[in-house]
Amino acid sequence: MGSVKDKSAVQNEILMEEIDLLKKDIAWLKYAFKALFVVLAIGIIKLHIFA
Repeated sequence: MGSVKDKSAVQNEILMEEIDLLKKDIAWLKYAFKALFVVLAIGIIKLHIFA
């Protein structure tokens, strides 16, 4: 019985680690999209100024 509980506990820890990594990936993607949006916005503003 004890070994079964240990296995599920280990699996839960691995799952929590994977969720943390996924959250970091999502945060990085949000940051990347914001940076891309800012670059595009600046580019559009510059085109309007120099056009």
